[in-house]
Amino acid sequence: MRITLAALALFASLGFTHAYAEDAKPFISAKNVDLTRFLPAPPANDSVQTKAEIAEILAVQNNRTPEMAAAAKADAVEDIWRFADVMGPQFTAAKLPTFAAFFARVVETEGAVVDPAKDYWKRPRPHMLNAEIKPVVKLSTSGAWPSGHATVGYLSSPGRFTTRLTNKSGRRCCQSFIACSGVRCCKASCGKCWLYSHT
Repeated sequence: MRITLAALALFASLGFTHAYAEDAKPFISAKNVDLTRFLPAPPANDSVQTKAEIAEILAVQNNRTPEMAAAAKADAVEDIWRFADVMGPQFTAAKLPTFAAFFARVVETEGAVVDPAKDYWKRPRPHMLNAEIKPVVKLSTSGAWPSGHATVGYLSSPGRFTTRLTNKSGRRCCQSFIACSGVRCCKASCGKCWLYSHT
């Protein structure tokens, strides 16, 4: 699976031509990469793992700070420009149109590949299984597995190399990209997805 997605990111960047974001088309779709063949099925709703994840989400929610809530709201949007806070004021779609067009296609690819798998497994979001979970972002009822945010975070890996080359705080930038596909985003801070949906 990692080889497939890494190859996608590499060859897509090599063969990329400029296109406007509104015309963005996915590089591949579920016809090319069927995630139901590569990923394990999610745990059952009444499984020990699911109950443990619910408990962990509630624990994080009980200790959620205003800063965590604000970060979760900002991270909820699958947008490369979220990292302008560490990349600097020049990191905008207007100033980097080719870069913007490339990542618009990355986001479209995530939907084209991940959404069919979500529909196949139909794993409920945490708030659908436990009414005590109160996300700070708009509620979603789409499948929680596999994680779209984690996929975008992984496919955005070329951006990590860019940040290291262009920004003195490259380490922090890299950590921000990783956070988008991990716990900081909506996995724990807002309880929108699953804590371990990216594993």
